[in-house]
Amino acid sequence: MTRIASSTAALLLGLALVAGAGACGEFDPGDEVLLFEVVPQQVPVGASAELRGQNLGETQGAGWVTLAGAPAPVQAWAPDRILVEVPQVGPGEVLVVVNWPDHRTEPVALTVLP
Repeated sequence: MTRIASSTAALLLGLALVAGAGACGEFDPGDEVLLFEVVPQQVPVGASAELRGQNLGETQGAGWVTLAGAPAPVQAWAPDRILVEVPQVGPGEVLVVVNWPDHRTEPVALTVLP
């Protein structure tokens, strides 16, 4: 009986460790990834813009950001915020998208100032 209880305890501990791995920064493709807004709404080229969303991943990993299809240099990446430098695009309204090899967010508009 003790042997069965020990095996069960080891199995439960192993499951708990595996379940906790996702909370330590790994991306869970089952989570809905959303991009809500860009702050500020109007930004000149070369300035920083903050993208706000959810489930963006603990780190950048294989992700990247585009503004009007152009790659935007990433300055910081967190699960709910990404800070980017606005690349040479625009002026005018452009679409911002967070991309990964197998999926991307819906676009959010940003106005690039001249």
